[in-house]
Amino acid sequence: MESDKPRLLFESLTRHYDLVLERRSALSGQASSLMTFAGIIETILVGLLTPLATNQDAHKLLSASQNYTTMMWCISMGFTVYLATAILAILSYAETLWTPAPVVVEGKTPKEWRESLEEIHQKPETLSVVGLEMQLVTATDRHQQTNRRKYRLLLAGYIALIVGILFTAVTGYLILRVVAAP
Repeated sequence: MESDKPRLLFESLTRHYDLVLERRSALSGQASSLMTFAGIIETILVGLLTPLATNQDAHKLLSASQNYTTMMWCISMGFTVYLATAILAILSYAETLWTPAPVVVEGKTPKEWRESLEEIHQKPETLSVVGLEMQLVTATDRHQQTNRRKYRLLLAGYIALIVGILFTAVTGYLILRVVAAP
């Protein structure tokens, strides 16, 4: 049982590294979805507001409303916040340098890889398990930092999306009040 501890340690470190990479992939997927959703909402908002901005009668009706300034402010803020959502999603989607671990074979060319493998086979004691474990710990920490950055950006993006939806809802409500007024 005592002899299994080093193997268990290595397996635990490897599993933790794998879980952190899976989380990184999940966060990237969420960023992609947020980017898509923000783009769709922005497109719909532009599609809905273009006729209002270009139709003289609609423009006269809205500009005569006592809430016209509020509507224009909400529309402006909505666009701004949706744009911020898209930017935050893009930033969280961006990938930083991937750190593979553990890297057993050293070198950059097939010749160097072969020499490294031959050395390990000839002198197995040259393979440092502690060195491999340190690579795993270091890489896991680096990827965890990336995950924290992605998460913070996504959280800010989701908050911006909610704020944008609220501005859009207020604008829609105000427009409906103007249109429904006798």
